[in-house]
Amino acid sequence: MLPLPAFLIADILGVPRAGRRKFQQRSEYIAKYARDIEYAALRNTNQVYNDLISQFIAAEEQGDRLTSDEIYSTGALLLIAGHETTTRLIGNALWLLLTHADQLQLLRDDPDRFDITRENIRHVGFGYGVHLCLGAELARLETKTMLRVLLERFPAIALKNDTPAWGDSDFVRGLDELLVSV
Repeated sequence: MLPLPAFLIADILGVPRAGRRKFQQRSEYIAKYARDIEYAALRNTNQVYNDLISQFIAAEEQGDRLTSDEIYSTGALLLIAGHETTTRLIGNALWLLLTHADQLQLLRDDPDRFDITRENIRHVGFGYGVHLCLGAELARLETKTMLRVLLERFPAIALKNDTPAWGDSDFVRGLDELLVSV
């Protein structure tokens, strides 16, 4: 099963369901994968697609703004922004909750209140003002949903070890692997 962020961004980008596992596996190889997407196949069909990439292609064919390179670049940006960052956010949040039992209990007591004990914290994790991430609300909703479902389905969830596998990306800080017992 695909992680929720990968599933949603794949749906937005119009990745066929049969190709979503490959999509997830190759998300870190964005430049290479973006060139593998067969946009030409979308152009040579009478079927109407409602996904974002198809809309970009239609605009390109009508002489509007986006070139093929811009479509590829936009797809790559959306892949990172809509999958990698949110997947890492969920992993980091789970790691922190499982290493801070008091915070985990507060969240279990009131699952609709994710801020736990913070008072008006004004972080810039999603940017601010004109630089606010367009997907911030979706990322928050995905994270809240995933944590709620995990804690409901696996009330005894716990870390298997104290040393998770951190990713080596300079771009997105997060876990590559978090071993838990349920």
